[in-house]
Amino acid sequence: MGAARPPPHRGRGRLRRVLPRRATARRPGAGGRRGRALLRLAELIEEHRAELALAVSLGNGKPISEAYGIELRAVIAAFRWYGQLADKLHD
Repeated sequence: MGAARPPPHRGRGRLRRVLPRRATARRPGAGGRRGRALLRLAELIEEHRAELALAVSLGNGKPISEAYGIELRAVIAAFRWYGQLADKLHD
């Protein structure tokens, strides 16, 4: 038998000390920071596209050309789209 799981309420006090009272997603400027992070992630994916295509190919057996040309292009486009949209929705 496995170890007993702690009750779901344990750790809430710790969580309240770490997180501010207001949700960080609603703070002024949070959308801009989130958008910049998503745009940076899109840049990093594009910089390492060949390695990521190989990893996708090895992970699920699709051709590298398909992973590189279709999947990763869609991922980069999605991160850019949401990165540009983030400050418009939340700021």
